Amino acid sequence: MIFKKSIFTLFVFLPLCFYGCSTPFIVSSPPTYKDRIVEREEGVTYVVTIGSPILSLRNCSVVQGYEAIRNYVTPFSPNLANKYDIHKGDKFSPFKKVVNKETTLLVYKNETDSSYLININYDGTVANGWVQRSDYAGNVHYTVPTQGIWTKEKLFNSSGKTIVSDIFSAEIIYSGLIGRTLKAVYREYSHDIARPAFYQELQYNLEESKVIAFKTISIEVINATNTSLEYRISSYGDLGWFPKY
Repeated sequence: MIFKKSIFTLFVFLPLCFYGCSTPFIVSSPPTYKDRIVEREEGVTYVVTIGSPILSLRNCSVVQGYEAIRNYVTPFSPNLANKYDIHKGDKFSPFKKVVNKETTLLVYKNETDSSYLININYDGTVANGWVQRSDYAGNVHYTVPTQGIWTKEKLFNSSGKTIVSDIFSAEIIYSGLIGRTLKAVYREYSHDIARPAFYQELQYNLEESKVIAFKTISIEVINATNTSLEYRISSYGDLGWFPKY
């Protein structure tokens, strides 16, 4: 009788602790929005070498990132040999949007294999947990493998962004120093392609001023040589000349 009771308990217990779904998700690209990225902060000292950007302005198509708000030991799945746990501060990027169920996201932990996906809701709670990406005869499928139960508490906050593509960008590149003349190049790009008509050589006489300007941007030169430049951006101004998007 004890033996039979143990077996009965085992078979009742297992379905309560694991779940999975073999119906593949139908997915599409994650939602994007347009944003302006400024890659050098005002008031911060930077050092660049010749041929490197002094500053860069980018109008981009981006996706919203996520950040773990607490440590969490993720449930076991027999299908995922190298599953990872979640640590507070871990960054996650959207990979796909699920469209055939309630609209959710598939995200992956930055700097990890994107085969290990987690299905989350937009509010940062977990939807279906682990999602397995597999390739059958050239077709990629996304399914929920057998796994333990995830917490119902919120695990993620919206945080940061991942650049999908550049729409329009501009940069000023350091070209060196001849005597006391600082040389630089201004370039514009459209969808990552340089626009030849928007290439401009810049020259600044450091004997006259250690503050150089380009349109609304003001830059303080701390030290300049023919191979490197130490500087800080005093102000970007209103950037009214730079296209919004």
